[in-house]
Amino acid sequence: MADSDLGHLRRVLVEIKKAIKQAAFNRHRSDQFESYMATAHGLLAAYLQVHKVCEFKLEVSTFVVGDTPLFEDDQQESNLIYPLWAAGIRLLTFKEGVTALELVRFFLAVVDYRRGEGKDDLVTHLWKQEFQGIEWVVVTDFDLGEEGEQSEVEIEVEKVLTFLQDSLRSDTNDGIGFARVSIADLDVRLEQLEAIRQTVVTQQTVDRADRKSVQQEVIADERDLLRRICNILLEVMKMPSTERELSDLEQALEQLLDGLILEGQFGMVDRLLDQCEMTSRDAALLSANRQMAKTCSDRLFLLMHEGQRVRAIGSALNSGRTKDLDGLKRYLMRLGPTVTLQLLDLLDTLTSVQHRRLVCDVMISVGQQGVPIFARRLPTASSNLAKDLLYIIDKVNPPDKVSLFAPILKHENAVLRMEGLTTIARTKDQRCFEIIEETFRTHEVPQMRAHAARLLAEYPSAMCEPVLLGAVSAEDFEEKPDGEKRALIGAVAKVESNKAQGWVRAIFAEKSGLLRGRKVDDRKLMAISALQAAPGLPALQLLVEVAKDERHHSKEVLEAAAAAALEVKRRMSGPGGVPQA
Repeated sequence: MADSDLGHLRRVLVEIKKAIKQAAFNRHRSDQFESYMATAHGLLAAYLQVHKVCEFKLEVSTFVVGDTPLFEDDQQESNLIYPLWAAGIRLLTFKEGVTALELVRFFLAVVDYRRGEGKDDLVTHLWKQEFQGIEWVVVTDFDLGEEGEQSEVEIEVEKVLTFLQDSLRSDTNDGIGFARVSIADLDVRLEQLEAIRQTVVTQQTVDRADRKSVQQEVIADERDLLRRICNILLEVMKMPSTERELSDLEQALEQLLDGLILEGQFGMVDRLLDQCEMTSRDAALLSANRQMAKTCSDRLFLLMHEGQRVRAIGSALNSGRTKDLDGLKRYLMRLGPTVTLQLLDLLDTLTSVQHRRLVCDVMISVGQQGVPIFARRLPTASSNLAKDLLYIIDKVNPPDKVSLFAPILKHENAVLRMEGLTTIARTKDQRCFEIIEETFRTHEVPQMRAHAARLLAEYPSAMCEPVLLGAVSAEDFEEKPDGEKRALIGAVAKVESNKAQGWVRAIFAEKSGLLRGRKVDDRKLMAISALQAAPGLPALQLLVEVAKDERHHSKEVLEAAAAAALEVKRRMSGPGGVPQA
């Protein structure tokens, strides 16, 4: 990311912190909260107009973009970052269209939340606020492996690199002998090397920029060394050699495979296998060389499928070492359907949305063959894995897809239930409509009923109009929670039928009497909020009409309608400000 963008986002975070501090201090002036956030929102909106989304990774008390720490919140009270991190949130995303009020509500909810109070955790507490322009990724059931695994992995990498580098040096004409590998030679001591590395990387007199530069040079050298070793071994494979020498070379290739996996160079592994297969078919070579190349290819393919090497893929991805995503995809495709269960476990540990989606796309290639495995795992999966499984099953599109999704509506995770309902709604058939309608009518959680109402509005008006109009016309409508009522009004407003549009207009046609004025205005304000949350041309036209009708509406209603109309117009406009079709 460009330095100018990083500087821009740093200003956004600084201004958000100022605004929240001001809002927390002036709780009695809630009508001014949006003005406090105006500067931060303007900066963020300008960035989103170009980039569409803005993603921040969360460390303990720091917002990070890429590898660059942008903003550290070191305050114990009113901390904006640590409560999110402690709840498992590792990625915070702001989407185009996020409002200043949403920013205030989100961060005030974080500041105010006290763990242990109430029955909800922070993630559920935030989800119930119904943020349209803010999303987050929660990492659950994350395991870095057994104790000691990280240091063992680092040592193994050093063994591979040091041993192979030394073994491939020679001052003789013995082209095969210098590539000879002995397992016993891997018993090396790395204490001095580790001490030297720590002295260079962690020396207090070296600033962060210099340390980062040194680390990047070390990584580049290691990767270049692995590439050169790979090329040399492939050339040695084609030379005349004894049976012992070929056996040693086979072991060297196995060690190289581990080094490439741990360094995340999956594209090189794919090339290594291709070259082994080509060598095994090269008629110009001796049969012993061709047979050895085939043996190496088969052996490497087998080793790739072992559990510890599949798990090592996750370590490489989470470390950020893997840059060649096309090579990674080819590598995963080579693994095939036999490691589906291991890939599901791997998927559950990945922290990058981009990496998770790539693994999902690979698993989709398994097709109908993997659906039973995905379906069995779905009810017990962690929240992020369950979302991925919903995506995979939806893309595979088996004949019984809707039946497979139905159990997710009873999952203990509230966000996941909504995700499952959204996925079901993508299939616009009668069976899906019936499931959503049943959820809308019978579910005990208001947020689920509200979400079902919004999804019903996406079906043809002939199907959804009777259900939605029946709900808003029922005697118990006024007794429903405000969030559910807003969702119902917004859903009716999206239905393109005369009855539905007439019902919404009737709300604004109500007259304020001496005793009913506040109640009527509250209904109008709720309808305005619902129209703003469900933007569209009919909603925009109605809001403009209300904002201009000074004879029939109070000043509060007029101002709210005008502000909502501007927001809807902005959300409907493209980057150039031209309304989108």
